[in-house]
Amino acid sequence: MVTRNMKTNTGKNKVTIVNFLTLSHFPTEMYGTKTNADTIAGAMAEKGCSLDEIAVTVQEVADSIGTMSVSLSPCSVPGHKPSFQLGENEMELGLGIHGEAGVERTNLQSANEVVARLLDHLTSTESGYQYFNPPNGTNVGLVVNNLGGTSNLELSLIAGSAIDYLTSKLCYNVTRAYMGSLMTSLEMAGVSLTLLRIKDHWTEYLDYSTTAPGWPTQSKDPNLT
Repeated sequence: MVTRNMKTNTGKNKVTIVNFLTLSHFPTEMYGTKTNADTIAGAMAEKGCSLDEIAVTVQEVADSIGTMSVSLSPCSVPGHKPSFQLGENEMELGLGIHGEAGVERTNLQSANEVVARLLDHLTSTESGYQYFNPPNGTNVGLVVNNLGGTSNLELSLIAGSAIDYLTSKLCYNVTRAYMGSLMTSLEMAGVSLTLLRIKDHWTEYLDYSTTAPGWPTQSKDPNLT
């Protein structure tokens, strides 16, 4: 859809999305989950928005999004050894989608504890960098992504815990929630959580009909639009 719109424009635009955070005070140079930005850009292109309009909006999305991950195992890259090893009772926080080692290794924790740790860091104000930290009452979108080797049962458990923590502890309104295998690696048993601060006019684009086979049907709060 974006390509079709770009053909009608003579100019060129590029928006780089770097939204993957680690537990240190330095953002990584890896790409995080870009699915929300892709969805909004595609919907805008399908509705006939100009490339400049799309670029401006996607940049706003990029500035309003953050991702944090956890895994119980590294990924398998064909022809290469795992980039790191984990013990039976260990998990890696802040690792990359392509098997890049994370920044902290810790003992296994419950799903609720892991979710709280990821979301607390994602919304931290302790760093001077651009972390995800909108005010209480903000409408947010949540993406719970299977990193490759996580069961649907485990994914659903994480999603439920994340929604509960975002609403009851962090006081956000989760108006859109997505869950699925959206950006994966071979055999990586883990999840990533992505938060998007939703502006009013973005909802139309997030809800826009798509034939993308991997994009899940979103969960909507019936009391919020």
